[in-house]
Amino acid sequence: MIEGNDNYWIHAWDVHGGEAPGWPKYTGQWTSFSGVVGDPTMNGQLRFATGTREGWLFVWRVAGDARLDNSWSHYRGNDYNSGLYGQDSRRPESILDLRRSGETLTWTAPGGDYELGQASSYEVLACRDSSCTNAAQLPGAPTPATAGTVQTYQVPTLPHGTRYLAMRAVNAAGNLSALSNVVSAR
Repeated sequence: MIEGNDNYWIHAWDVHGGEAPGWPKYTGQWTSFSGVVGDPTMNGQLRFATGTREGWLFVWRVAGDARLDNSWSHYRGNDYNSGLYGQDSRRPESILDLRRSGETLTWTAPGGDYELGQASSYEVLACRDSSCTNAAQLPGAPTPATAGTVQTYQVPTLPHGTRYLAMRAVNAAGNLSALSNVVSAR
């Protein structure tokens, strides 16, 4: 729990009720609200940010693991608004650079929880239309690599009527990424 007050100090308590390591934080000004903890640069390092009534923004690195999905980022806690603490509701990042050269698809591996970590599997889709609403999953998708790694897939014989190819990443909790960019199957 984090609390700002009118004496310029921001306090944080750990699960045992004591002051959390590295706290309190001093602003020298009245804080406007108690602030927010997040990973704004999507690099796995949590930060605490708070503003003051004078218009200053203070940002500190804080302990914790952004991959745990144990901070309540939405109403009722998570991306599903389920109210279930610790439920993995973060979807994998979308593949944005899918490209085809001959019979090879190439892309940059996404993270399993947004840009963090590693996806668990891929779905390679053979689509009849560019929205991929009527798609067949192709066999032999590779195991996802660490986010940022370039990966390839050899396109097998395509089902009759396939006009486009696309992909989705799946994480360990079964969350699906948004559809990748769509490439021509011809």
